[in-house]
Amino acid sequence: MTFAETETDIDALIGLQRGAYEDASKLQKWSFWLNLSIAGAGIVTVFVGDSHIALGATLIAFLLFLLTVFLSWRHRGLRGFAERVRKATLLSKGLGHSLSNKERRSIRAAYPGDEERAKALVDRNYYASKANPSPRRLAEMLEESAFWSEYLLRRCSVITWLRFVGFVAATIVIFAGVAGYYSGGGMADAVRVLLAVLSVLISREFFGAAMAYTVAASTASSIVERLQSLQSDDDILPDLMLILGDYNSAVESAPLFLPGVYEKHEKKLNALWDQYQRK
Repeated sequence: MTFAETETDIDALIGLQRGAYEDASKLQKWSFWLNLSIAGAGIVTVFVGDSHIALGATLIAFLLFLLTVFLSWRHRGLRGFAERVRKATLLSKGLGHSLSNKERRSIRAAYPGDEERAKALVDRNYYASKANPSPRRLAEMLEESAFWSEYLLRRCSVITWLRFVGFVAATIVIFAGVAGYYSGGGMADAVRVLLAVLSVLISREFFGAAMAYTVAASTASSIVERLQSLQSDDDILPDLMLILGDYNSAVESAPLFLPGVYEKHEKKLNALWDQYQRK
């Protein structure tokens, strides 16, 4: 397969990659709201004295939990597929090596989305590097990916920490208000409300996600610095493979970018990347 054919083939896989990421992001968003709904149903069981309503709220919470488990399973599958193709396209496009026919068929067979939609998501300028296929080109592509990832991860980190702080503040206000109306045994209900809300706050959707975004952003920043130090070296492939592994580990350990963050900052990031390249 010629270099041009390899490029075209990899560009097609980028469409599958972007489609899987978009679908996984939608499921991540739905899981977030479902977890809040489950917490809300739990609070209803505390305040509603009618046993039938409490039983109904409990049943709804259980059904929502089952739906969350299903969405989590689907999300993991889509995220895993997207990460698999991301690594394949990065290596193939960077080094100019074609994937085997068996691997290409395996990737296409594993894609769970609409292939026509994936074709519309193909972006032949997904990576800015114009260098010939080589370890140097792979380093440039990886540096671009790490630069964008660091910025977007930091934005997601800030948003998630603000959400966490906001929910904590709201919980304290609600608890203070509820506590004023309860005494004796009633105070136990207020405590149950607090614990129900806090159980959500300290879950992966809030505190865990904020921490994961923060750590991943810090790692992406260090990767950019490490890649810069490779520019004066001739044989960069061994170090580059190690850095690539660290980058993969960092981005895969964090949740996907929050919906809308990429679109909001895309133009600014393109300008920042152009400015960074001119240094």
